[in-house]
Amino acid sequence: MRQKIAWMKRIVRWAFTLRLFWLALIVVGLAAYICLEAAPSEQNIRLTGLALEMLGLAAAAQGIRDTRQLFGRPSFVQMIRSWLQSFPPLRSKTSMAAGSGTVSVSAVATGDVWIGGGSTIESRLDAAEKNLRSVSNRLNAAHAELDLALRRLQEKVAQEGAQREHEDRKLHEKIEMASADGLSLAAIGVVLLAAGLIFSTLPLELLNLVT
Repeated sequence: MRQKIAWMKRIVRWAFTLRLFWLALIVVGLAAYICLEAAPSEQNIRLTGLALEMLGLAAAAQGIRDTRQLFGRPSFVQMIRSWLQSFPPLRSKTSMAAGSGTVSVSAVATGDVWIGGGSTIESRLDAAEKNLRSVSNRLNAAHAELDLALRRLQEKVAQEGAQREHEDRKLHEKIEMASADGLSLAAIGVVLLAAGLIFSTLPLELLNLVT
């Protein structure tokens, strides 16, 4: 029994994925019942067809609007307003731009200090040891700076990769939402428009079918 109940729930969820399609069928079925069974007449069929066409236009317009908003595109009203605001004036305005800039250059120079040797062998060996120690310290410092720069570059590349993956995932989600909601709603609008055209164009033929 539990297995059957779970199976029925899965069927309901499966059918609910096309809720907009079933809603459109219900609307068309109610319209057909009203104008063909409850009050069959040519005028009622034409008016019902007009109502279906208006519903279809509204659904398609809402679907297009939702899709444009999802991708950050301006609405139709905003596009018209922007177009009107860009109307060229009678007199073109000329503007003079004056700019001032400052350039600052700072440089930090580091010089190598080389210790010269004395006249004796011991002093020369001591100077050479100090010079080698200085060179070793500079090499270690350069190696540390190189490691730091490499770690920063790796972190930056990792951050950019994660950000790009996040943006790709957001774009994929937007495409899925547009396909599931906006475009589906526009498709339902097309279905309602088609039904409305049939009702408006063939009222007598539909009456002959039911009488």
